[in-house]
Parts: sequence; structure tokens; C-alpha cells
Amino acid sequence: MSTRPLLDETESLRVRRRALRAEMNRVQHWRRLLRARIDLSVSAALLPDRLGLVDSGSLADVAPPDHVRMTTLVRGDLPASAVLDLEELRALEGEVQEYGRRVRSELERVTERLVQRLTDDLVADPTHLSPLF
Repeated sequence: MSTRPLLDETESLRVRRRALRAEMNRVQHWRRLLRARIDLSVSAALLPDRLGLVDSGSLADVAPPDHVRMTTLVRGDLPASAVLDLEELRALEGEVQEYGRRVRSELERVTERLVQRLTDDLVADPTHLSPLF
């Protein structure tokens, strides 16, 4: 029995799995960017309280980071009106999250199929192990 079709399908599954993993990485990156942008939009309108308000124990001799410097760098050029983008940013983050769920589901399906294919290959010809990497 020839193992060539099994190897071709195995390689095809590996390629698809690799592509799906890369897509998941892109989805996660976009989600982090959107969440960061949401945080920055909120910060343009309302920054967190100043650090260093606690004077306790070993913190007594530690100076907190400069509040004005942090405020300037975090706000950047964002106007306070950036908070108006929140609804759209959250909606988009939800879309990316849902797309990510679909990609993850497909990645799981392809991974299960690849594992099954490798198992079938081994059962069909125990002397011929398909290379894992």
C-alpha cells in the first residue's frame, strides 16, 4: 500500500494548521491593539489617580514615576473626544473576538484531523512513521 496520499494529506493539514496558527496570532495582536486603544480613549478623558498616594513601610523611600510625564505620554495627541470612539471600538473588538473564536474552532478541527491522519498512517504502516516536524 502506498503511503504517498497519506503523506500529501498530512502535509496539507500541517500547512493549513500553520496558517491557522499564524491567523490566531494576528487575531490576538489586533485584539490587544483594540483593547489598548480603548484604554487610551478612556484615558484621554479620565486618567487614573496619581501614583504615590500610599506612604507605607518600604514605600516611604521610593519616589513614584512623574505623574505629569506619564499623563503626557499616555494621552499623547488624543483629544478628550477620543472617548466618543468607544462604542465603535468595542463593537469592532467584539467582531474580532468572534472571528477569533471561528479561527480557533477551525484550528482545533484541523489539529484533530491531523492527529487522526498521523494515527491512521501509523496503523496502516507501523514501520513508516510520518515525520512530525
